[in-house]
Amino acid sequence: MVKRLRAPCGFLLILALLLALFSWYFTPKDNTPEAGIQDYTASGFLAEESDSLDYVILGDSVPLCAFSPEIIGETGGIPGYVCATTGQNLLKSERFLRDFLENQSPRVVILEANHLYRAFSLLDQGVSRLEDLLPLLRYHDGWKFLKPGQALSSVRYTCRIPERGYYEKEGVSPAPEGEYMIPGNGITPIPEASRRVLARIQALCAQNGAELLLLSAPSAANWDYCSHNGTKAAARELGIAYVDMNLEDTAIDWSLDTVDGGDHLNGSGARKASTWLAEYLSR
Repeated sequence: MVKRLRAPCGFLLILALLLALFSWYFTPKDNTPEAGIQDYTASGFLAEESDSLDYVILGDSVPLCAFSPEIIGETGGIPGYVCATTGQNLLKSERFLRDFLENQSPRVVILEANHLYRAFSLLDQGVSRLEDLLPLLRYHDGWKFLKPGQALSSVRYTCRIPERGYYEKEGVSPAPEGEYMIPGNGITPIPEASRRVLARIQALCAQNGAELLLLSAPSAANWDYCSHNGTKAAARELGIAYVDMNLEDTAIDWSLDTVDGGDHLNGSGARKASTWLAEYLSR
């Protein structure tokens, strides 16, 4: 029996070693697009000085276009980073946070609430776990970016992003007139899969001495009172602080401060949202 198992076990061991070797070989050694890094703008924090960032904002394109760390720094003197990407789900936010916590000790982790409602499947979760274990699966096309000697070099992140993850959208396209946050008792529950990942993120923050804050960024096209109630209920259940900027006096003018009918803020809207957040964090 032992002899029969020896061959397959040896094969699996060699396969595991090869996968680990190729994972190391193909993993980008710099955080530049030329090195093959994914989401290089959101990954710019890798090149920041260790323990230099006091907050991180995680989410999809809503916070990506809403919060400028440069303005927050000017207003409140608080350094931070926006790790947000278009279409980002909670699984990706969790991965960004784990990477962020390797070299940073943020006081506050801000999770924008819009992507709590972005669906992901069991397959997505399985693939995410496998990619964490074997980076080769995430960077399987890394051979396209390899240069002679680069794959064998040590990791050295050099690409600093002046905007620190923020992306400014230009132009004005007003949101439809009328109130979008009409109070009511209706509720849109957060999907159970998202609640589980949210609980993991909360535990990760607690382990690293960071306070988790759920935040709804201004978005007339994406947010309503039912979503507010759903997020508030989940926050209460888990004991997480929650702030909805759609109910705050942020001075956002939906006829001037949005680029696409209330979906995303433009530069003037982001300045108002960032100034409000800086003052909130300072308090």
